[in-house]
Amino acid sequence: MVAVDSRLDGSKIELRPSMQKFNSFDNELEVNGHSSYHPAYLNRQIITLLLSLGADPKGFEALEAKMVADIDVMFEQKTIDKSKVGMLNSFTGGYGGSLLKRVTPIFGFEDGFLRSLINVHCRRALKLLIDKTKIYVPKGAYLYGVLDEYGVLEANEIFVQIRGKL
Repeated sequence: MVAVDSRLDGSKIELRPSMQKFNSFDNELEVNGHSSYHPAYLNRQIITLLLSLGADPKGFEALEAKMVADIDVMFEQKTIDKSKVGMLNSFTGGYGGSLLKRVTPIFGFEDGFLRSLINVHCRRALKLLIDKTKIYVPKGAYLYGVLDEYGVLEANEIFVQIRGKL
């Protein structure tokens, strides 16, 4: 994880010894990801963790029921809410999700190809729900975390900055 330190002059990167996993022959930096919107979902591990911390299981059941109801609506209705396409987009894993998001509002369900694509994504979301307990969290997002090395925050405090979606 690399974070901006305004106290450094120019374009510098300082690495702690724990960040240096191996020696390289060149001085290139490879970026594997960046801070951007990633829709949130719950899985068995997260649910188990939250339950052990005292979360109410009825909340998870309600999210699961809402997700199944939303998928049922997409199977049955001839129109679609843009937020529900966003829910499907989080389950597509690169299988045409961006296409769905862009063209479904234009063509709607009248287009046979789009209708079949949405049905495939609905089935995939249900399969992931059953097999992996992958429950979509509306208005949720995954966040990157960075250590507060300079003591700016008080104990039990976090700083969150979100731009765009949600």
